Amino acid sequence: MACRFCKPLVSVYKRNQAPEGLATQRQLRAMGLSYGGLDVVAEVETLGPKSGYLYEIAKARQVRR
Repeated sequence: MACRFCKPLVSVYKRNQAPEGLATQRQLRAMGLSYGGLDVVAEVETLGPKSGYLYEIAKARQVRR
């Protein structure tokens, strides 16, 4: 049985080391794009206990206004 609360196995990058073409939720929103419905492609480690998820920019859709 799969774990409901386990994170998916994705690549993990250090801060400022993520490849081009990937962006966090805030970065996508600043570009006028939506991350809704996208799968997490990778994760970014931060200084604290938090981490940020990365999404593919090419698959993001324009924000509806």
